[in-house]
Amino acid sequence: MATVFLSIPSKQTGEVNLAKPLKQFVQDTYGASGDFTTQLEDFNRLRASAVSKFVDKHEAALEVLYRYHDQLAAVEGKIPITENANRINFKWMDAFDKGNFFVGKLHLTLSSAAYERVCLLFNIAALSSQIAEIQNFDTEEGLKMGAKLFQQAAGIFDHLKTCVIGLINQEPTPDIAPETLGTLSVLMLAQAQEAFFRKTVRDTMRDAVVAKVANQAQDFYADALRLIQVDSMKDYWPKGWVSLVAGKQAYLHAMAEFYRSSNTTSRRHSTISSSNRRLRSHLKAPRVPPTLATTHTSP
Repeated sequence: MATVFLSIPSKQTGEVNLAKPLKQFVQDTYGASGDFTTQLEDFNRLRASAVSKFVDKHEAALEVLYRYHDQLAAVEGKIPITENANRINFKWMDAFDKGNFFVGKLHLTLSSAAYERVCLLFNIAALSSQIAEIQNFDTEEGLKMGAKLFQQAAGIFDHLKTCVIGLINQEPTPDIAPETLGTLSVLMLAQAQEAFFRKTVRDTMRDAVVAKVANQAQDFYADALRLIQVDSMKDYWPKGWVSLVAGKQAYLHAMAEFYRSSNTTSRRHSTISSSNRRLRSHLKAPRVPPTLATTHTSP
């Protein structure tokens, strides 16, 4: 099977002026003695840079997103950004919804730094999957990087699944609903495990090890297939996802059986060879000790 992996689309957002409302809050709270204008302008530019990095599929873009997320968390600890204080409207589109002529794309607008961080983390996971998808999986480095990034995405989606409801005080868009995030986490984990499987084959590891890794990957894909076929969500995913995940699950199941069979055959051959060696050793004619010379006395 060709090396084809799935990536998660990024959420889209628009420009937001962070500096103006935050500057007013700082002046009102801390007085005019401190000039925070430069720092706030830098913070504003950092968000603009992070938003533009959604299309850049390389690790440097990930670093920009992480930096903005961390600075936003630090600012949030000192300057509240909520519906009741320092209102800044963050509008984010649903990552999977395409919209149509009559109805625009699904979106949610909240004045909440916590909501902004949730969407940022989603995009960090999505971009990680996009960078993983374009790795050269025929190389050692590509396999390692792909597995690492898919695992990273799985961990972030799983984290969001457990905390998103507590951070957003209203119904989220479908892409950041807990059930969606759980499905994406399992799918990313399956792809990471598939990359590990390909590495075990490349490294010509023992058949028993390859079979075990392949079996774990097919288990993850089976879980992902079950989740994306849930009635309430099956029409939400991009076309082709179900058939591709089903194909990968079947392929890895077959690979697990193949390597398990190869391992059994190898052990059987080893046992037979060992038995044959023992049999041959028993069938060898025993060495006859040299005849002892006997001295006869003439009568």
